Amino acid sequence: MTYRLTLRHLTIQYAVMEMIATVDGLGRVNGDCIELLSTEFSDLAEPLRAGLTLDDVGTYPVRDEIAYSDAKIITPLGRGAAIWGVGSNYPRAGKASTRHGGLPTFFMKAPTSLVDPHATIWSPGAMATEFDYEGEVAVVVGKPSFDVSEYDAWSHIAAIAAANDSTARDVMTVTGNPVLAKSFPEIAAIGPTLLPMSSVVDREDITVKSWVNGELRQDSSTAHLIYSIPELFSLLSRFVRLAPGDVLLTGGPEGRGVDSGRFLAADDIVSISVGGLRPLTNSVRSRSSTRTIQELVKEK
Repeated sequence: MTYRLTLRHLTIQYAVMEMIATVDGLGRVNGDCIELLSTEFSDLAEPLRAGLTLDDVGTYPVRDEIAYSDAKIITPLGRGAAIWGVGSNYPRAGKASTRHGGLPTFFMKAPTSLVDPHATIWSPGAMATEFDYEGEVAVVVGKPSFDVSEYDAWSHIAAIAAANDSTARDVMTVTGNPVLAKSFPEIAAIGPTLLPMSSVVDREDITVKSWVNGELRQDSSTAHLIYSIPELFSLLSRFVRLAPGDVLLTGGPEGRGVDSGRFLAADDIVSISVGGLRPLTNSVRSRSSTRTIQELVKEK
């Protein structure tokens, strides 16, 4: 039987290739089900470190099937990956796009800042009264990468994912340090699924959207990045040897809390969708910390 390949069919095909990590093993998402694959890998970074691609993993035999709603989904790349971010990589209303002297501003997040997809994100409590969401396109490093040209960058990227680069804005303001503002325990998330680059329809125009309590806040795509994904990847690799399974966050478009003054509160629900992938959804809770960042700095 012959099928006419339409955009609708392509979208369905790509959705099937979403890869996921659960407590029961690695899987391939198929509609409302997860097809668990016959592999001993515990997360999706492990096969990349072994020299495999996610497409390779997707061809493994199916050993079982579980409902997506019943699965305990874990952070797809484990807890050992380096997480790199970049600041101010989308144009802001009323502000000129700048390249900061030719280099973007890179920073790192502590791996312990991650929670599992769909788990609770923990606001730092009184330490950060301006707790912010930031929907971003995450790209996953597919092979060892150092001094990579912009032309070759895409061949070193394994997949894309949704990311919430949560940020304590007042901590960043007081300390001037994005690493401290973005590395509190369990404040950020990546996932729930990875989409291999072979299944990305248009790698130059990957959509990113976020909602807070069902209200659309961010709505853009990587077509509007100041530094494109190949530029970012290449520039970072000139300074750092990136390892398979590492993550590069590409920046958050306008619509964040800092853009409107509407920050997150306890019991808010943040949902982020990237490139048509299943949404990354997290609820917000607040830690019991009573010391503010201003008090901490004043003590020193």
